[in-house]
Amino acid sequence: MNQKTSERTIQLVGEENYKLIQEKKISLIGLGGVGGTCFEALIRSGFKNITICDYDIVNFSNLNRQILYTLEDINKLKVDVCMNKSLKFCEDSNELNINKENLKIDSNTNLDFLKGSDYVIDAIDNLAGKIKIITYCLKNNIKVISCLGMGNRLDPSKVFITKLSKTSNDPLAKKLRSVLRKINVNLNKILVCFSNELPAKNKLNIVSSMVFVPSSAGLNIVSYIVKDIISSEVSNYEEN
Repeated sequence: MNQKTSERTIQLVGEENYKLIQEKKISLIGLGGVGGTCFEALIRSGFKNITICDYDIVNFSNLNRQILYTLEDINKLKVDVCMNKSLKFCEDSNELNINKENLKIDSNTNLDFLKGSDYVIDAIDNLAGKIKIITYCLKNNIKVISCLGMGNRLDPSKVFITKLSKTSNDPLAKKLRSVLRKINVNLNKILVCFSNELPAKNKLNIVSSMVFVPSSAGLNIVSYIVKDIISSEVSNYEEN
């Protein structure tokens, strides 16, 4: 973003901090309800160096909660839509350095495209993929925030960033804790975005969601990263 579009951001964080934000390299894995909001928030916050990763296409069922996508995006690859949308957020698109990976992350995926990242955002719902991302980042000393379950919830005020060891009311977190303990990963070293709202149940036993909670998670994650960049400690780190 040029000086005109970034003026309000610079007024809040300061010019030197804004330069720090611009220099950081972010990798975002998953471009759904959480990841799509993350992506837009990253671009609007001044991040210039972003790698995006997703294997999926946009479909009609995404439109109630995934804010980046519209009817004209149906059947297009999410990574391609995000690349195109990013150009509409910046007056000078030449300053953006966005790389895309059309990949599904599982236990066998080569994650070397994450090398050099300052932060990795895990916004996928595949347990094996999450474990792969977390262990890769720990091994390579990359900061990672893993988003947990945001489905079947309605209250965005109950979304927090905390340590994996502090999570509750989340079936995905329970599975993740169990697997990571078995491979001797310190849960206190894993930052997650989670909701402590009890998930609702429905008759079809299908995970469903609206825009509120996934978007809240995306905004919380990018907010945490910005605060982590501009200060030695995140002042309002939530110990749940």
